[in-house]
Amino acid sequence: FHPKFVEFIDLDTLENTNTSFITADLKDFKADIIYKCKFKDTDRTLSLSLLWEHKSIPDEFTSLQLATYISQALYQQFRNGNKPIEPIIAIVFYNGKKSWKPKTVSELFEDHPYYEFFASYLPTFKFEFLDIAHFPKDRLIAIQRGFLKSALLAMANRFKPDLLIQFLYIIFEVEGERDFQAIVQYYLAVLDRSPKQFRDELKNIEFANKPRLMSTLEMLINEGLEEGIEKGLKKGLEKGLKQGLEEGLEKGLKQGLKKGLEKGLKQGREQGLERGLEQGLLQGEVNAIISNLELLVKTNQKFLDLSYQDIADISALELEQIQAFFQILKEYASEKMAAIQALQAQFFKDLPINETQLGRLHQLVESY
Repeated sequence: FHPKFVEFIDLDTLENTNTSFITADLKDFKADIIYKCKFKDTDRTLSLSLLWEHKSIPDEFTSLQLATYISQALYQQFRNGNKPIEPIIAIVFYNGKKSWKPKTVSELFEDHPYYEFFASYLPTFKFEFLDIAHFPKDRLIAIQRGFLKSALLAMANRFKPDLLIQFLYIIFEVEGERDFQAIVQYYLAVLDRSPKQFRDELKNIEFANKPRLMSTLEMLINEGLEEGIEKGLKKGLEKGLKQGLEEGLEKGLKQGLKKGLEKGLKQGREQGLERGLEQGLLQGEVNAIISNLELLVKTNQKFLDLSYQDIADISALELEQIQAFFQILKEYASEKMAAIQALQAQFFKDLPINETQLGRLHQLVESY
């Protein structure tokens, strides 16, 4: 279509990247096909972005959408770490019933009284625009690359159902499963058809590759059904959590709650048992330490002639622990709270002490 491209671009290196630069705020473009190719006599590459104009009537602000598209595509390369970033040439295909050509960004302001002053500050870029609906069909059919030919034929005949049927055998004559599924998706997008609608339209039409096409449509229908069920469940769950057991979710939520309760109770019992055993062991350890300390006090009071070593020999405590215990009681004899805090730091550290056990420590210190 563009003879000037042949001078600089090696068209034999054209490769469909199966990617897209279209974002949610670029709804005026129905779809895009990104081809990557090399410049002649170099390894440097560029992207040819083929965009399908969504609107069926002329829109003079198409260039503004293109400016957004190109800048986002370049920025996306930058964010992805592409070095150097590749140039992008946009080729816009329009298939409306009325012939037209969009204005550039600069041309949108040509009637402004101060255009000459601010013209140099406007974003300036060129793009190719092709009114595909009025392009000779024989030149489209002559395109060598199957995927590109299929996409352009589908686009060109969007408003001509008879020709679309006539060219079905060409449009879906694409090699490679990935490219075949891609052209089906583009066909549906360009013609605003659902897989089910298109499948029903093809029931009484025979052409080459029909079984393959029907199989792909069934796959898309099933995928859409699964996606719809998944989205429906998610939306239903959100609504159910907000509004309770309503509008068809009652049974599902009840069953879910029942299963969740059973599972939760089981896990709760198991976790509770584990936690209870753990806490019980810790509390038992605390009680054992307090009992040993109480025994130290009673032994020391009853047998005044016993040394700390003698007490260590007949108790479960080490000599160092016994010495530390009596040292704390003597040092904080007049400061009961300080004595209790020092005992906690020395003998219990990270062990949990409940009120009952703390009361026993109070009595122990008082009794010394």
